[in-house]
This record gives sequence, structure tokens and C-alpha cells, in this order.
Amino acid sequence: MLKSPILFLAVVVANLLTGAPVFAAIDDVQACKTSDHYHDLDADYATCDRALKQQGLSKEDRAKLLVGRGEAAYFFGRMDLSIADLDEAITLNPNYGEAYLRRGWTRLHLNQFSGALQDFSNLLAMEPDNPDALFAIGFIYRGTSGWEGKTLPAFKRALEIDANSYLTRYNLALTYCCWNNRPDLAIAEYDRILRASDAELAKVKLWRTPGSKEFDFKGRVRFSRVASFVALGDYQSALGAINGIIVDYPDSAEAYSARAYLFASLNKNSESLADARMAAGLNPYGGDEKIQIAEALYRLKRYEEDIKTVDRYLDGPLSYESRGGMLFWRGMLYKQLHEPEQALVDLENSFSLSPRNLQSTLIQLIQYGYYDGNENDAYSEKARNGLQACLIDPACAS
Repeated sequence: MLKSPILFLAVVVANLLTGAPVFAAIDDVQACKTSDHYHDLDADYATCDRALKQQGLSKEDRAKLLVGRGEAAYFFGRMDLSIADLDEAITLNPNYGEAYLRRGWTRLHLNQFSGALQDFSNLLAMEPDNPDALFAIGFIYRGTSGWEGKTLPAFKRALEIDANSYLTRYNLALTYCCWNNRPDLAIAEYDRILRASDAELAKVKLWRTPGSKEFDFKGRVRFSRVASFVALGDYQSALGAINGIIVDYPDSAEAYSARAYLFASLNKNSESLADARMAAGLNPYGGDEKIQIAEALYRLKRYEEDIKTVDRYLDGPLSYESRGGMLFWRGMLYKQLHEPEQALVDLENSFSLSPRNLQSTLIQLIQYGYYDGNENDAYSEKARNGLQACLIDPACAS
């Protein structure tokens, strides 16, 4: 039986005077259920958090609210909070498929691969035609030897069910390009995605490092398309595409760094240097951009300036991989400055930090006749002897 209007009005007035919300709890529950838990993470997490404090929630409702808060925590990079919420949601409602999907992705970020596969498999068993489950299964198998027989069929089946599963189509394109060696097929899939409206693509939830300037989904698709042009050897199309990306994403260090690479491939070293410096300015802690600067200065034969630049970078914070790259280029610079002993020290130190530096060095030694082994060999006394001979030979250049 409804309360009398007078009593209802008295309750409302009392709540207004005390500051207590009348409908807030109910509104928070509905808002948490309907939010996408992606575009406004702080607000969404807080809303779900408030909703979960409401008394008298059913198990099913509490599970939904926990999944909402767990998803917001996931995209915020708090996998510890996410996994706790999702574990509780599944305990409350063992048949809640969305909870398994979200926990599977969280487990992947925590390197719990077998647990993630189990979650995705559980969801697929419950919902065999769930495109999100099929995509997740295909994604997790892509890192295994059975990718060709499992990843491609799963992605294609997901797209048969939902042709607008853009994240699936994006990963299908990546698979074509990087696993199947068919960048032409990848470009066709990227183009299909880019024909969708901006509003549709903005709905795609792409995990990005919180607080970073990484591309949104559309930008990531466009950027990956550039990589496919490079794989085809079509540098002019790649350059045209990256120019357009820089116009639309002028604060992207990644875009400038990619164009620096393209310019270097086209032997436009001054342009490469300018873009690498722009990228380093946008991403002051990025090692790859600094290595590009060192390489561009080397190609321009500005050796003295390059030595000072590399020394400055080596005095600062760098990852092991980036430090290895810096030592490699300083070794090459010392070679050009006729200091072979110092060059040898830097190059050998770079090999221990970054194995690909050893591989590129062995390739050079093989090309110049100073080593008759394989480019994938471990560093040996024989390779060292060849390297020492190369370092004193002006004709043995990089």
C-alpha cells in the first residue's frame, strides 16, 4: 500500500535537510549496469562502488555490479581489484557468462594463461555462438603452435555471427599480416573497419596503458595498416598514411617515430632525425626514439655530435634493450673515430643487453667476409676475431 502524500513529502523534506539522497542508491545501481565501464573510468568505478554498498541486493544484481566495477578496474590497470571483484561475481552467480569473459582477460594481463583459457572455454561451453567468447579463444591460441587451426577459424566464425565485431576483425587483420605473411589481406580488413563511422569505432573497448597517449581504436587500426604497407614494401603508401595520422594525432610520439623509420628506409636521414627528435620530445622516456636519433646522426656522419648525444642518453634512465642499442651505436661511432678497442667494448656490452645487436653484427661480418658462420650463432672467439678485424678495416662499414 502506498504511503500517504503527506508522509512521503515529510520523508523527502527530511532527507533534503540531512543531505541524504532519496533515489541515489537506485540510480547508482542502474547507472552501473548501463555504463560501458570504459570511457569515464573514475566515475564508473565510483558509481559501481556506491551501488555495491546498497543493502538488499540480490545475488544476481550484486554479481552484475561486481563485474561492472571489475571491468572499470581492468581498464584502469588495477588487475588486483578487477580479479577480486570477478572472483566474487562468479561465486555469486556461476552461470554469469560476462563474468568469465572479463576474468579471462584480467587473467591474461596477470599472465595466468591456463586460467584465462579455462574462463574463455567455460563461456564458450555456455554460449557456443558468443562472438566475444570466440574472439577470446582465437586470441589466446594465437600465441601457440596451433594458431592456424584455431585462431583463424574462431575469428572467422565470430565475424559470421557479428560482422561488426571490429576488435575481432582488427585481430584477424593482424593475424593475416604478422602470422600468415599476407599483409594484402590485412589491408583489406583494415579498410573494412575504417568504413565504419567514428561513432561506431569509438564504442570499441581497446585496452590502453592508463595515462598514456596511445592511439584510440581507430588510430590503432590506421597505424597497423601502415605496418602492412611496410610489409608489402610499399613505402610511399605507408608514408602517405602516416602523414595523415600525424595530422589527426599530432601528439603521438609513436606516429613520429614510425615516420622517422620510414624516412630512414628512404635514405632521408635529415627528415628522419627531425621526426625522431619530435618523437623524443613527446615521449621523453622512450628509448626507441633516442636510438633513432643516434642512428640518424650516424647516417648523417655527424659523429662527434652523436657521441655527445649518446653519452648523455647513457647517463639517463634506459631499459636494458635501449641501453644495448645505445652502446651498439656508440661502438659503431668509435669505429668511425678510429678507436677500435673502445668500439669492441661497447659492441660486446651491447650484445649481452640486446641479442639482436649481435645478430645484425654477425650479418655484417658475414657480408664482409670476416665470419663464415651463421647469423644466429652465439658469440664466440671466432666471431670476436672477425669483429676485431672489421673494426680496423675502413671498408667494413655498417
